[in-house]
Amino acid sequence: MHLSIDLTDLIIFLLGSIVGAFAIYLVNKFTDKRRKKEAVKETAKEFREVTQQMPELITDMRNDLVQEGNNLIREFFISKKSYSLNPGGKCFVYFE
Repeated sequence: MHLSIDLTDLIIFLLGSIVGAFAIYLVNKFTDKRRKKEAVKETAKEFREVTQQMPELITDMRNDLVQEGNNLIREFFISKKSYSLNPGGKCFVYFE
């Protein structure tokens, strides 16, 4: 059995493959953008909820972070005053 493919069929096949691959790329790109936007919205919503539930804590944390030299500290602990805490480096400790 001998298959015969002429140049026109080959060009049409290649163009169709390229268009299909490009369409998949665009769909994935815009789906990723939408998912990222939804994740940012969800994170903002969760932060607003936490801010409403614990406004004093969030205010204290903001005040600590804006002080000079504190903007790179990324660890914090919420603890009871009766507990002993020995962190390995600079961190913030907030008490219940």
